[in-house]
Amino acid sequence: MNPYAVPNPIPRSRLRLWAGRHWHTLKRRWQWQFAGIPFARQQRLEPLPVVIASHKSVLMRQLKDVWKIPISMGCWKKNT
Repeated sequence: MNPYAVPNPIPRSRLRLWAGRHWHTLKRRWQWQFAGIPFARQQRLEPLPVVIASHKSVLMRQLKDVWKIPISMGCWKKNT
């Protein structure tokens, strides 16, 4: 038997998946608000010095009627 094999997921009903997702979300929020468990100690606006992963896809042509927001300008500008 392969020790690295991942077992198949157990089939669950939609109701159970919905209830589990909401339960764990509410539990995490409760811990954050009332138990004093911090999930993020600080937020930084500047990027970190080391990039772990990045991705750039090549755009072969300009897309028609696509609007973009230049970060430096902070206003809407049509992609030309």
